[in-house]
Amino acid sequence: MQITLDLDDNQYILEGYGDNFIQINGRKIFHSLILSANTLIEPWPVQSIQSLQLEHFHDILRLQPSILLLGTGSQVIFPKIEQLTYLQQIPLEVMDTLTACRVYKSLSIERQGVVAALMI
Repeated sequence: MQITLDLDDNQYILEGYGDNFIQINGRKIFHSLILSANTLIEPWPVQSIQSLQLEHFHDILRLQPSILLLGTGSQVIFPKIEQLTYLQQIPLEVMDTLTACRVYKSLSIERQGVVAALMI
């Protein structure tokens, strides 16, 4: 799916996504990443929800998100309870990665501090 926006002050613009890529600023990325308006962290070493560890959240927490969108690949799979507890101070939405991309695009236009951690 191709997404176009006429006016966007974000340094990193999510322009499109598919089953195995996310397109940011004209470049297709084929690995997991962390995205905010002015930060792109890639590759994010998380390949699946099963490989997710607490230390993988450190870069996310440094961004001080107002909301975290966690895209878990092609299926919605929730993190372990200790990981959810670790993130309890941040509003967290868990969804498949394609939905997370759509929600990120909408929310990043409306509000500051949206962070997406996206697994491919």
